Amino acid sequence: MKKLKVARGSVIVTENSEGDEMYVVTSGKVKIYKTINQEKVHLAVLGKNAFFGEMCLLLGTPRTATVEALEETELLALTKDSLLKKIKTDSAFAERMLLTMAKRLKQADEIISKLEGEKRSLEVIYGVK
Repeated sequence: MKKLKVARGSVIVTENSEGDEMYVVTSGKVKIYKTINQEKVHLAVLGKNAFFGEMCLLLGTPRTATVEALEETELLALTKDSLLKKIKTDSAFAERMLLTMAKRLKQADEIISKLEGEKRSLEVIYGVK
């Protein structure tokens, strides 16, 4: 684990980039966004004790969003080994991480369901599939 200080406006991770660390916000705030059709789509603002970058770290896939510091921010960077060690030694952290990931999955499912409903409505209105 290593500590990082990030200046306001700094990009911490970039969508579609490779990465081998996740981050825990120890102070400050970050915003998370995706770029869709050349527009920034706001996903979340995270503050103290929140984390990001876990999917890239755990799955070995590219980053799914860009993260930028909204103010001077301090982060704790965890590699896969340090994350697994933290999970084994800090059950409260492990529980918080699981709950957060479950909430994020639920939100993603709600968005998918809403989009599917909108798609079906357009199919009915315009008679296309």
